[in-house]
Amino acid sequence: MFKYQKPITDYKHIKYLYQITISNGQELSSFLNAVYKNKGKIQEMEPEKILLEGNRLIANYCSFIGMLIDQIEKVLTKRGKQKITDFRNMCSQLYDEKFEYRFIVLLRNFITHYSLPFVHYSEDFNGKRIEFSKNHLLKFSKWKHVKNELEQMKDYIDFREYINPMNVNLTVLFYTLIFHLSSDIVNAYQKMSDFILKHRIKSPAIARYNSVEECKQGKMSYTPIEVKDLISAFKDVKSHPKINLEINDITPEWLISK
Repeated sequence: MFKYQKPITDYKHIKYLYQITISNGQELSSFLNAVYKNKGKIQEMEPEKILLEGNRLIANYCSFIGMLIDQIEKVLTKRGKQKITDFRNMCSQLYDEKFEYRFIVLLRNFITHYSLPFVHYSEDFNGKRIEFSKNHLLKFSKWKHVKNELEQMKDYIDFREYINPMNVNLTVLFYTLIFHLSSDIVNAYQKMSDFILKHRIKSPAIARYNSVEECKQGKMSYTPIEVKDLISAFKDVKSHPKINLEINDITPEWLISK
């Protein structure tokens, strides 16, 4: 049964990274909107503190974007050349077609190897602003295809408009992962469901031991089978717009937590 749990474990790990990354983007967006409207705690913050917090949030966001992409690649690399090739092709397509994607992917490199991007602060009767300085960004030599696009932008850049579109791109990558793990997840769901229904166990676990004698002596380790994670992964596969399943989602009453 252990081999059927592995794709669920991998999927749960990536889903957590995806949720954290999206949440980081939303937190950054909320902070920037509060700055521009001079709302709440922003009213009491010094400019230096506002820039510091903005840079902390954007560094966190960009870091998790890179981590998410790297970890999806790691999971798919173990599942055959075609799947990792398809994922990399999707990344390349987003890079070619979506400015916010290539801008933010390279912004991560800017933050990692050169500097923090929020350097310009201003305020007036309408609120406060923290922005990127175009000249500051262009001091970095590795913008690749984005350099010409940056040169055409305003001197000071409002980052807010790029966050939601980037989160949509990340969702596309996450759904690409679901598609490529779908057969493993469905197979695990079927096998584990058959096992659980056959033995009528509510909290199944995998027991490991070196010999029958050690088993009799209780010298073994247990790895719980997370049924909720299995059901969650299966529901995500069912909700994928490009996947049609005939298998039914069956959860017996005795398995449902009271």
